[in-house]
Amino acid sequence: MITLYQQRDFGEKINATFQYIVQQFKSLGLALLYIAGPVVLVAGIASGIGESSVRGNVFGLATRASVISFLAYMLSFWLVPLVTYCHLKVYGQTGGGPVPVGAVWREVRRAFGRAVITIILYGMLYVVGSLILFVPGVYFAVALSPMLCIVVLEDLGAGNALGRSFTLVQDNWWSTFGLLVIMSFVYLSLLSLIIVPIMLWDIVKSVFHLPGLPPLALSFLGAFTVLALLLFLVVVVLAVGFQYYNLVEKREHVGLISRIDSIGETVPQTQLADDNELYG
Repeated sequence: MITLYQQRDFGEKINATFQYIVQQFKSLGLALLYIAGPVVLVAGIASGIGESSVRGNVFGLATRASVISFLAYMLSFWLVPLVTYCHLKVYGQTGGGPVPVGAVWREVRRAFGRAVITIILYGMLYVVGSLILFVPGVYFAVALSPMLCIVVLEDLGAGNALGRSFTLVQDNWWSTFGLLVIMSFVYLSLLSLIIVPIMLWDIVKSVFHLPGLPPLALSFLGAFTVLALLLFLVVVVLAVGFQYYNLVEKREHVGLISRIDSIGETVPQTQLADDNELYG
């Protein structure tokens, strides 16, 4: 079992991220596939239809397909962190036990409205900060990175999560920034495994004048590509999650208090078991 509320140094947060992925690969993968997968499939199919319509000069259909594809892509990029944090929440509730997809789905439904408001608020603050100067945009992006995590794990609204995020990160901005930079580099490295072969195929196709893929194959290829990109995004999302647990533990000692409380519960049970053996 991975302890969630625990103070971790830089390397330990990265290790915890990958340990969680390995340990919960099947459970988290199924949750993402069942909850975010259908939206990604719609996005991929709409993207394929839009591209094939452009080739066939059916621009009205291409426009509608592009709008549907864009909205579905946006929703899928929102769903991945939401599903991941809901998975973390259920994992904590079960004490490291099995994490059923149904339980994750219930948490997603409960937090969905607040999550949408949070993501919109986060985006607005980032855009405003970037328009003023580049530096405020970066500062807000880092300082507010745990917002969605807080909304899910603490059942807070977007406004309260905003203040809570600033409070947690204010003395740990640079460590949060460094973690995001490293995990973003890992994410981009994983992306290259998908993007580079596609780029090479496009070059080979244009050089040798090979025919393009049929619309249906193009749609499913687009859906598969986006799904892979979203699954890779989990490494960044989980790293932010473990940074949240680290910051809460440093500030409020939630894990330490829980372990101290558990001592009083486990000692009498152990003593009772010894008494049963003696007097059986």
